[in-house]
Amino acid sequence: MLEKIYYILFQILFWFVLSLVLAGFSFLYFKLYKKFFEFFLFPLFLGIPILFRWNYVKKNSQFNSNKNHIAIILANNYYPWRYMTYGFRIDKLIKYFKRKNLSYKVYSRVNEYDIKKIINNKNTKGIILIGHGQRHGIKIGKNKIFYYCEVIKAPKKDFVIQLHCNHFGGFSLVDYLAKDKKKSFVTDKTLTFKSIEKFIDEYTKQ
Repeated sequence: MLEKIYYILFQILFWFVLSLVLAGFSFLYFKLYKKFFEFFLFPLFLGIPILFRWNYVKKNSQFNSNKNHIAIILANNYYPWRYMTYGFRIDKLIKYFKRKNLSYKVYSRVNEYDIKKIINNKNTKGIILIGHGQRHGIKIGKNKIFYYCEVIKAPKKDFVIQLHCNHFGGFSLVDYLAKDKKKSFVTDKTLTFKSIEKFIDEYTKQ
């Protein structure tokens, strides 16, 4: 009887230890895969087109931005999103605004102070937000989210476009500040890279 109890206890301990080992390996695999993606796969397959897009955005980062303009806010103040943001067709948005002779400015690597200043700027008439986030806020650092309720008293905007994940519910910047909801864009779900690209394609065909 005692031997049977010992055997059962041994089996419980064995599976418990095995579960911990497997969990450890899973965690290690995830970390290694993430690093492998960030430092090898990402530069290998996306590095060249992103480099060209980044260079184009840098050279064409603003047009008549000292007056009423559209703010393209890139919430990419952390690695690797600092570079991956340019995987989106920001260059296509810029070409569209230039073709329409619309004033704009690209704001990159913004922090909390920057984003408040941009949104509160009375010359900012339209806003396009690109990055990671949720419906009620956008990620501006690895462990920092800027919540849109912090700028509810900012001047109203002609439109607001949230090109980031919009899950978890809550009020969006569109809800708070957009004058024209039809010209604005926000969802109630996670947006994929493909869905954001599709939106930019359709938006720039107007």
